Amino acid sequence: MAFKTFFMREPNYHQALGAAWRLLWHNKIIWILGLLSVFAGQFGLGDFAGRLMLWGDKVMANQDFLDLKMYFQGWTNFNDLTDLGLVLVGFIVLAILVGLVFVSVTAQGALIAASADWYKKNRVDKLSQAWHESAGHFWRLFSINIGEKAILCLMLLGLLALWQFVPAGGGWLSTALSVILSAVGFVVAFAAAAIAVYASGYVIEDNYSLWRATASGFHLFFRHFSVSLELGVILFIAGVVMLALIIAGSTLIMFLAALIWLIGAVSGLSSILWLGVAVYSALFMLLVIWLGSLFNAFATGAWIYLFMQMKQTGLSSKVWGTLRRLFGRS
Repeated sequence: MAFKTFFMREPNYHQALGAAWRLLWHNKIIWILGLLSVFAGQFGLGDFAGRLMLWGDKVMANQDFLDLKMYFQGWTNFNDLTDLGLVLVGFIVLAILVGLVFVSVTAQGALIAASADWYKKNRVDKLSQAWHESAGHFWRLFSINIGEKAILCLMLLGLLALWQFVPAGGGWLSTALSVILSAVGFVVAFAAAAIAVYASGYVIEDNYSLWRATASGFHLFFRHFSVSLELGVILFIAGVVMLALIIAGSTLIMFLAALIWLIGAVSGLSSILWLGVAVYSALFMLLVIWLGSLFNAFATGAWIYLFMQMKQTGLSSKVWGTLRRLFGRS
């Protein structure tokens, strides 16, 4: 009964963001899931925008291809114990990455399960239960993540190929083509990220198969394209605010480190100067980890609220609603 009453409310973004914040405030332990799932990525515009810029820089600099070429050149000189040691280190790194992927994807699914429990029952069951539930769906969640990343990679490579045909030297044609290509990339990337959210929700909540969850997520996204985009923009703005908080926090940490450096300069002890560096690095890392984990959990909670609202009662677009009222009056 409480579940039906909760989802019969008139939906709006204030409720979505408020519900996600209450989820975090009353269940601080899920911040751990936010931290563990950072590697898999959070659901929002900032996540794939940052990822696209990072990949774009690497591809444009040919850094990945250069590293691959150097790797194979080194492999041809496989003739001593040093190379055997490198192979062993490679296997260890690979094992760590496999473990990291498993933990991150499972934590992402557990965060979805915990968020859904909170919205349905106003409480979060034991995280171990959410973890085991997510682990049981690991391969489906992993496949959804891989599919999303593959689409982003292909889209980026396609854009880089098309960009070769953009006239150099500026001008209106060059600007127009650049804007069109950027808009196409933005829409494709956003669609991939949003569909991945909804497909993951269907896997965790309804135990759908991979193909059924993907098809259902695709259908849900296109039924609610504008409202999905609106929440994505809101979360992008929230990500910008988080970045501003990191900058402000790092400035305060810098003042503390500067005080330690001043003491070291006056005393002439180089060890105190190194202590200032260590304090700044440690506090800055803790700040980034804490805010990143909080934002990751918040974004996932907001997306899952949106998913459950749309699946139960539907959700109207505030932007389209405002435009209809304005044009209706005129």
